[in-house]
Amino acid sequence: MLTLADALSSAGMPNLRLLVQGENTFGPELGRLPRRTIGIGDDLVRAVGDEIRDFQPRVIVFDLHPRFVNDALPTLFEFLSISGVRSVGVDSLRSACTHLDLIWIPSFFVSEATLHGCPENVRFGWDTLLVRKRLPSHAWTAGRKVLVLTGGTDASGQGATLPALLDEQLPLGSEIHWVRGPFAKPPAIAPNTRLSWVIHEAPDGLDALFVQCNYALTVFGVTFFELMQYGVPTVTFSPYGRKDRGELDALALEKICDVADCAEMAVHCLGRLMADDNLAATYSRSAMARLSGDGAANLAEQIKKLTQS
Repeated sequence: MLTLADALSSAGMPNLRLLVQGENTFGPELGRLPRRTIGIGDDLVRAVGDEIRDFQPRVIVFDLHPRFVNDALPTLFEFLSISGVRSVGVDSLRSACTHLDLIWIPSFFVSEATLHGCPENVRFGWDTLLVRKRLPSHAWTAGRKVLVLTGGTDASGQGATLPALLDEQLPLGSEIHWVRGPFAKPPAIAPNTRLSWVIHEAPDGLDALFVQCNYALTVFGVTFFELMQYGVPTVTFSPYGRKDRGELDALALEKICDVADCAEMAVHCLGRLMADDNLAATYSRSAMARLSGDGAANLAEQIKKLTQS
């Protein structure tokens, strides 16, 4: 939403406000926008009603965790429509697509089954991704710096097993830049490791690491798409069974990265990628070309049109 806020400001829509449901523990970046925070157990519908009464917004953008999508929301959306307030749902609200003016799914792939019954107000594709890019890209060069990302919590416990796989299979001289998320355990690095290791403790932004490293290995998620923006030759995998299977199967057809079935296969693919400069360069160029669009600017333009209709 901060990415969208920047795009809306650039599009000439400066009167922005946040309603956040969750813990009031935000970094300084969020402090630049006026906001109201409500607790996890508070009534979201009532809070939105209070915002409408006090601030009379033209458009409300809903970016809700699926657990907060409940039976009361369609009534709220109908009220917004009657009141002349336009409504936009991001990602999780596709189940309410008939009640909203626009459904924006920031994904290159969406299963048709999840869109059954939706009108033509649903947008998805490579030009819808809401990822931030803070630094310029540069042409890829070969090297030995490998960025490893397992997520803010490392929920699947990759830190316990992945370091040993990397140490066994990657070439001597490899320099592993391991990003430890704020809620992740330290990686289990053997005392007699063959490789060089640099541990980045919950860095404030990853862009500087993206442009410094030659390759990346990441658990599939938003960070993967951030890497693709910079053209980092990447191997990705999901440790969560078939949860991401549809997206990963579609991604493999794009030929912008290596898609692995598990951590062991991912490390094997990474070693192969590090030995093939032509393949790495091809992945880099293809990834930057595929993610050359600006999803946040595209969404901001659609929201601006809603305020004018």
